[in-house]
Amino acid sequence: MTLRPIQLLATLALSAALPTSVLASTSGATAQPSTCATCDAPFGLAEHAPDMDAGSTGTAHFTDFDYYVDDDSDGYGTGDVAQTGTDATAPSGYSLTNDDCDDTDENVNPGASEVCDGVDNNCSGTADDGLTFVDYYPDTDGDGYGDEEGTPVNDCAMPSAYVEDNTDCDDSDADVNPGATEIEDDSIDQDCDGEDATSGDDGGDGGDDGGDDGGDDGGDDGGDGGGDDGGDDGGDGGGGDDSSGPVDEDGDGFLAEEDCDDTNAQVYPGADEIPGDGIDNDCDETTDDEYEPITEVEEYSEKDEGCATASAPLAVGAWAGLVAVGLVRRRRDD
Repeated sequence: MTLRPIQLLATLALSAALPTSVLASTSGATAQPSTCATCDAPFGLAEHAPDMDAGSTGTAHFTDFDYYVDDDSDGYGTGDVAQTGTDATAPSGYSLTNDDCDDTDENVNPGASEVCDGVDNNCSGTADDGLTFVDYYPDTDGDGYGDEEGTPVNDCAMPSAYVEDNTDCDDSDADVNPGATEIEDDSIDQDCDGEDATSGDDGGDGGDDGGDDGGDDGGDDGGDGGGDDGGDDGGDGGGGDDSSGPVDEDGDGFLAEEDCDDTNAQVYPGADEIPGDGIDNDCDETTDDEYEPITEVEEYSEKDEGCATASAPLAVGAWAGLVAVGLVRRRRDD
């Protein structure tokens, strides 16, 4: 078909008025395509315009882009279409998408990573999704051990004054926790093991043994009276709350509960009694064991069956004197 001059001029004018970037056959745009309204070429010559997809109706098809407001400039917009254009790159302050769930925070958008802050950072519809949650317990005294009776808080990050542990038996005292050192006999369970350590346990056993031994030894050495007193004193002394352990102050090998004078090393059960010192050396409750000095000499007698006594030397001396007197008299008679 041969175009007349007027038709050729109209076609050239139409081609100059329509940029090739928006022609359906040459734009190549793919982002959010939309077909513009039917655009009738002037003079009804659209079917003759070069590089155009001429249809039977004589219409040309254009590709437009929707732009959305992006207030936080994170590349993600929100709201309804703010404007359209033929450029595949959105103008400054706009985005080709409208899926930003918070367009006031550049750290919140569909491409952000979720962090534990109670905010839906990645616009998934759920805050802190995909994170690990743990039970944390109150640590009021700040000793690193949580209250065993405290109410836990389930969170993806440890709150202030909370810990994962819950073994503190007294969360009001920083000196009481499973890692503390136990102090004996203070009625406090410092290490949270369920009981207070006491020295009376070992001391009580020692006292029982001491009482038994003291009673037996006292009974053997001192008779009934000494045995009863020795046993009672030994048992009472050892069974007390003395936390210092067994004591032997004078170092004589006998503990204080057995020794009747633990300040004198020569006084202890079984020691040799020293006559005349006024001391109960052997702890039999008898001073000097009623020692009586010798005040008179008994006469020697053959009925003593040869046993030497204190009077034997006197008897021998007397006989020697008599013999000497007899010899002198005999010499005078001669």
